Formats: sequence, C-alpha cells, structure tokens
Amino acid sequence: MEATALFWKRPYTDHTKRMVLGLLLVILGSLLFVTGHSDATTAASCQKSVTRYAGTTNTIYIAGADVVCTPADIQVMYPSSMKHPKARTFMLKSNIVLQQGATLIIKGGTASDATTDEFRMMSNNNNMTNNFVNITADYGTVHITNTKVKSWDEATKAADTEYGDIYKRAFIRVRSRAIGNVQNISRMNIVNSDIGYLGYYGAESYGLAWKVMDSAFDKVDVLGNITNSRIHNNYFGVYTFGAFGMVINQNEFDHNIKYGLDPHDDSDSLKITNNSSHHNGDHGIICSQRCDNLLISGNNSYSNAGHGIMLHRSVDNSIIENNTVAYNGDTGIALFESNHNIIRGNLVKSNKNGIRLSVGSSYNLFENNIIEKTKEIAIYTYKGSDTPVRSDGINAGNAWKTNTVTGTGLLVLQLTATHGDQFKSNSFAGNPLAGYDTNRVTNTSFVSNSTDLNNL
Repeated sequence: MEATALFWKRPYTDHTKRMVLGLLLVILGSLLFVTGHSDATTAASCQKSVTRYAGTTNTIYIAGADVVCTPADIQVMYPSSMKHPKARTFMLKSNIVLQQGATLIIKGGTASDATTDEFRMMSNNNNMTNNFVNITADYGTVHITNTKVKSWDEATKAADTEYGDIYKRAFIRVRSRAIGNVQNISRMNIVNSDIGYLGYYGAESYGLAWKVMDSAFDKVDVLGNITNSRIHNNYFGVYTFGAFGMVINQNEFDHNIKYGLDPHDDSDSLKITNNSSHHNGDHGIICSQRCDNLLISGNNSYSNAGHGIMLHRSVDNSIIENNTVAYNGDTGIALFESNHNIIRGNLVKSNKNGIRLSVGSSYNLFENNIIEKTKEIAIYTYKGSDTPVRSDGINAGNAWKTNTVTGTGLLVLQLTATHGDQFKSNSFAGNPLAGYDTNRVTNTSFVSNSTDLNNL
C-alpha cells in the first residue's frame, strides 16, 4: 500500500492527473479485494501480534498492510470486545481503528469466507463511559458485503433510535491523509447490504463517512463504492468529504434524519446512478462545495422534506439527467451558485417549486425537462440572501430549451436577478391558472415558446 507514495503530487487544477490517479487506485483496490481476501490470507494475517487494545478508550487497534480481519477473527482474540450472541451474528463492544493499510471485512451470504449476516454496534443510551462504539479506518479499508449493520442498544435489544439529542450513536468512518508526499488512502465499499440507525450530529459521526483529513484535496483522495444497498435511519445517509471516483449505484437512501446522500467538499467525478432517495428529513441528494464532474442519472428522489436534488456552492461541470424528482417539500432540482451544468431529460413532478436557481448560478443548460403539477413556481430564479463567493449573485447566461411545463399552481416563470438567459422552444401551455413574472430580467430573450395566452 505504501506504493501510493510513488505517484505524482497533483495540483487541484490538473484534473487529468487527478482522474488517472483515482482510476488507478480504484483498479488497485478492486484487485486487492478480489485476490487478497481468501480464508487462508485472513487466518494467516489477523493475529493478535498485529493488534493492541487500549482500555481507557475501549479501542482495538489493527495495523499492517497485509492484515485482513473479520469479526470472527476479532472475536477469537478479544471475546469481551466482539460478542457472538448467535450463529452468524456479531456484536461489537469496542471501537476498532484500522491503521497502516489494514482491512476489515464484514461479510455475509453463502460464500465460504462469509461469517457475518448481522453486525451490531453497541450504542447504549446510558451515562456510562464508552457507551457507544465506532469503526475508524485511518489509512485502512472497510468492506461490507451481503450483510446487515446497525447500532444496538443492549437494554432495549434493538437498534438505537436516539441520535444525539441526549446520547450519541455508533458510526463508521474512513479517513485519508497526506503525510508529506505519502498518500495514506482509505476506502470503504458497501455491497448488497442493509445499513441503518447509525450516527449523530458531529463531525465525521453522521453514520457512514468518507473524509480527506486536513482538507488536503490536492494531495490525496478517499475512495469506495456503494452498490445495491439500503442506507436508512442514519443521521446522514452517506457523507463524503474529498471523495473521488465513487460509484453509487442502485441503492435506497430513506428515512435518514437529514440528507439521503451528501457528497461534500471536493467530492469529484462521482457516478450517482439509479438510486432511490426518499422520505429523508432534508434533501434527497445534495452535492455541496466544489464537487465537480458529477453524473447524477436515473435516480428517483421523492417525498423528501427539502429538495429532490441540489447542487450547492460551486458544483460545476456536472450532468443531471433522466431523474424523477417528485413530491418533495421544497424544490425538485435546485442550483445554488453552480455553473456550467447540464440538466436534461428529468421529470420534475408535484414539488413545491420545480427548478430553482439562486446566488449567481450561471451558464447552465436546461433541456427537455418535464415540469408538471408544481404547487407554486415551475421555474424560479432569484438572488437569495446568502453572500456569493465568486459572483455578484446574478444568475446569468442560462439556456432553457425544449422544456415542457404543465399544471402549474401559481407562476410558470418567476425570474429575478436574471441576466442574459435564453428561453427557446419551450412549451408553457397547459397552465391556465398560472401567471408569469418576467419583468425584472435584463438582456433575456424569449423565442418560439408556446403559452396558453401565446404571449411569451
């Protein structure tokens, strides 16, 4: 794993090197996962000599690039820290910290090396010291496959539903660091699994977290994939900070306290495809602060308290296409100070507002979207009260082409703080009860759009 130090130190502005490096690391991680995790490897590498236990913090440390452990291995070495209440079920009662490239595999199913169909993490609602646990990879790897993972309150003998108002809750996180020119890269993969009732409001403690430490985004990435899994009842469903190249495909993110899926600072080149994000306490999918070159495609984001899909603060050069966003409490698709994106072929249905731009979102293309049955405003642009980081807050140079808007409740268009937009060949017919507020735009053209009154 130390070989990563031989790769170039890439500047943030050199996207080509960053993408090639990330792809190489993804391939390397996949090869290691396929070739290096046999029963013999696990039995040989996970020995007590590569671990230590710290009683004051109730933590098991596991270290070494060739070290691969399972819950069954840890239970043999530390039976008080890893309980085995019934067949193929393990209960973690101590923190685990993976270091120096060590790997933890939590795997269920029918494969010969599968030991864990259910993995419980102690999360007791009492005032005792060390009353909840976490798993941290600080230069390490976590693989979760074909299993169920959840917090566990020993008093109630059930998942912990208290998420921090009084007591904290178990969580899993992986951290990457740049130490000089050495990249200590961590990874977490989640495949065919059910993960729930993790996390609380605290840095890196939201439930499932991937993070680059010290904001060293130009030096190191944090990696992993999430596929065919259900992530539910966490504080945040998923949170990333500095992730690169993650594949997030065919998952369900539901009933999380805040966001369903939250890629954050400098999480770039993610493929967010074919997921369902619903009944979350805020936005279904939000990508925030310099998350570039994203593909958000084929997702169904519905019945969330906030927006269906949001690009927030300098999320640029991304594609939002062929998604269904419906029945959300606020806006279907919202852009906040984000530029040069393509939003096309989406069905935006029965939201409070349809598509919303604010705080200087500019040079975006909106094409072939269907916006129907919007309760208030179908297309809404405004400056907002937040301070822009890189513009004057005016939404400028956006193109709206061949979109269809029907069944709007209040306004088809409400355009303010808008300059140089182009509306061409859109169908605004089928909105007999809705009006238009376009008197506050500058240098904006309306060409060949159809309306009920034929007046735009």
